Order: sequence, then C-alpha cells, then structure tokens
Amino acid sequence: ACVLAGAYEFGGLGPRAAGMGGAFMAVADDWTAPYWNPAGLTQIEGNGLGAEFLIPRIKIVDGNSIANLDPADMSVEQGDVFVNIYGYLVEPSSFDETEVTGTFYQPFIGGFFDLYGFKIGTGFYIPVGNWVDWEDNVLDITNAEINATYYTSMYLKTGNFSVAKEIVTELSFGVGLNLLYIKNEYEATKSYTATAMPSDYDFLHKMEGSGWGFEVVFGLLYKPLPVLNIGAVYRTGSNINLDGTGEYSHTLAPPAETSNYNMEFHHPATYGIGLAYRLLPNLLISTDWQRTDWSTWKTVIDYETEGVGLSDLDIDWGWNVSNRYRIGGEFKPNDVIALRAGFYYDESPAPDEQISLTSINDVSRRAMTLGAGYEWENLHFDFVYEYTSGDREVDDVEYTIIAQAVNIGIYFLF
Repeated sequence: ACVLAGAYEFGGLGPRAAGMGGAFMAVADDWTAPYWNPAGLTQIEGNGLGAEFLIPRIKIVDGNSIANLDPADMSVEQGDVFVNIYGYLVEPSSFDETEVTGTFYQPFIGGFFDLYGFKIGTGFYIPVGNWVDWEDNVLDITNAEINATYYTSMYLKTGNFSVAKEIVTELSFGVGLNLLYIKNEYEATKSYTATAMPSDYDFLHKMEGSGWGFEVVFGLLYKPLPVLNIGAVYRTGSNINLDGTGEYSHTLAPPAETSNYNMEFHHPATYGIGLAYRLLPNLLISTDWQRTDWSTWKTVIDYETEGVGLSDLDIDWGWNVSNRYRIGGEFKPNDVIALRAGFYYDESPAPDEQISLTSINDVSRRAMTLGAGYEWENLHFDFVYEYTSGDREVDDVEYTIIAQAVNIGIYFLF
C-alpha cells in the first residue's frame, strides 16, 4: 500500500498489474485476481501461490508548513492543532519545516485453488493507508525554543476469501469477502522552552484506536470475443467502529484529560469497469475506469468522558466522488520475457480549504510505471518501478506529493 499522506488508495496489488498501470480489472488472471476482479479466477488453471514485496519512498510538501495560531484563527477543516499561546508578536504563526519523507517495506501474499468445480482465491494485503511524520524546531522573538511534532498513521489490513464460477459460456461471476482490520494513531506535541520570560509550557494530544469490519466484492468477467475481455467490479465499502483511548494535556491549562472513545470509520465503496484487448498474439492492451465514493467521508468520535480538549466530533467533510483512469500494456518478445508499461491518473476528492499536512495533503496524482517479467517453468518473476507525482496550489501555497516505488514478486503454479 503506497501510503501517501492523503492518498488513501494505492496503485494496486501485484507487480504485473502495477506494471500495466493497474489497468487489470479485465485481465485478472494471476494470484492478484481476488483484489482486482474475483471473477478472473476462472481463467487460471491449477493451483498457485504468489507474493510481492513493495518498497515505496514518499515525499510530501506543504508550502505553508504547519500552523501555530491563535485559537480564534484555528480551522477545523485545516486540522489546526497547535495553539499560539503568547500571540503573534512573540510566537510565529507557522513553523518552518515544509517537507516530510518516508520509506516503507510491505509484503503481500495470495493464492488460489480448485474446490468442487469452483475456483477459490485468498490473499492478505494492505490496500489503503495514510501517513505523516513531521517535526520542527523554531525560535520565537525572545529566543525561546519551540519544538513540535505531528504524527498520524492509518492503515487497513485486508484478508480476502473469494469464490468464482463460469456461470455460462464466456461469462464468469466472482464474489469475495474482505475481513478488514484498521488501526489509527495520532500524536501532536509542542514544547515551549523559554530563556527567561514568559513561562515554559508543554502540550500533548494523542489518540490510538483499532477496529474490525467486513466488505463484499462482486466481480463479472465477460469474453465477447476471443481477443476481448470486459470486467466489472463493485466493492461495498464498510462502516467500521474503532475503539481507542485519547489523551489531552496542556501545562498552562490543567487538568489533563484521558478518555476511551468510539470512532466511526467510513471506508468508501469503489467500483469500475475495464477492457482488455489482445491486439497481437504477444501484445495485450488494457484500460480501466474506477470510481471511489468519497461523498460518505466523515469523522464521528464519541468520547466516554468528554472534556475541553477531548470533545465529541460529527463532521461531514463534503468530499467529492473521485475517478481514476488507467491504461497499460504487456508485450512478450518471446515465451519467457514480458515487458510492461502503464499510466494512471487519480483525482483528489478533497476541497481546497481542507488541504494541509494536519488535515489531508491530497493532490490529484499522475503515475508512470515500467515493469518486466520472466517465466521459468512454473515460476514467474516480476518487477516494476513506479513514479508518482502531483501538485496543487491553494491561495498561492504549493502542495506536492512525489513517490517512487520498487515492487518485486514471485508467482508459482502447481
């Protein structure tokens, strides 16, 4: 899962599919079929296991850094968290550090087998996530040192079980059940260390929670011509309840607060259609259109013991439905080597007024992929390199995401 800040969904599962730009709904003929289109399992003969190892490196830029504002100027939509206690004549209105970078190491696994005339598929992967890890030190006008940290991490682990069957000639149907586990972590700290006056202070806001849910995946695959596949997929999304603990403290505004909480997490529904056309016996071209229903995105938090800092929330963010467009191809110069390339464009669903490191640093992204594969008897080795970039300007402030990823995989038929 390429866990960009704000890029909730990643490019897709499997180095072969990723090498084709993720245009795989109408292809779906390897171990990743339960993710892309469970109906595609019916195309595969025998049993198989596959695994991949994804290494993305991500750079996120907020040209305005993180705000340090008077309470009257703070914005819920911007996710402002740091309070300027001593006023703008003393403390700066924002910090200096505008970039965060991170590298991740993520393994995924899946497989398939025959059972009583049905094709069964399964897999374990992290399809979505969000991450920011930021820190800065600045001096105010009195030379007091202000140290601030901001960390947020969310990931959704998925275990899939899928069943597929050819229901009539050239038409297959598949259904999958996703067991979802989500974990969310959030921590913001600020320490003000004075040289003389005014007084020192420390601030902490921390939350950690997790929960389980289910999602159903429906897939269709139709072959109207020997060289043409049409695929369609619908994922229901899920409303997941997270249980966790929150902490809030400020040494200039005691007492400290601690409470258990329940949070509603709205994992959005996704759907799409794809076409795959074998232009030549050794050349496959594919394209997908996918959509995510972000209109359901909201934040609902209910604290067991509500306080000043730990206060209940019920916010509908007003996001848009977003589209993703993918195109890719696979060329086989001989029986053992495959060369792949692809491109996709992913729209941002978030409105301008919500873009920041402390809210959602989301931009519309363009991705280019190059991949290759090698077959040796029943073993398939695959590799892909992906470069993703996007930028967005809001009120003369530039927001940027740049990511590079390497993905290697192995796929075994038996």
